[in-house]
Amino acid sequence: MEQGIIFFIFGIFLVLVMFWGNPFITSFSYMLLAEEVMELSVNKNVEKLYKIMKKKGYDTTPRDLTKLYPSGFDSEKKNMLNKNNTLKND
Repeated sequence: MEQGIIFFIFGIFLVLVMFWGNPFITSFSYMLLAEEVMELSVNKNVEKLYKIMKKKGYDTTPRDLTKLYPSGFDSEKKNMLNKNNTLKND
């Protein structure tokens, strides 16, 4: 009797793994495979992307990203820091 209960519990566990776990593991494996394939062909994909962008009229020239913030942002940031420091000192 005890052995039948153990086999029943093991059977339920096996069915859960087969119908719930197996699709999850399979889909995760497909995602990893797709990531590896994309990583191996990244240079070719970048070239294709740039060709498509140029064909659509986008400017693909590299830009210097040293000035990310709009003008006046630094002075506003300094004012905010000064206000916070004076509030903490009071």
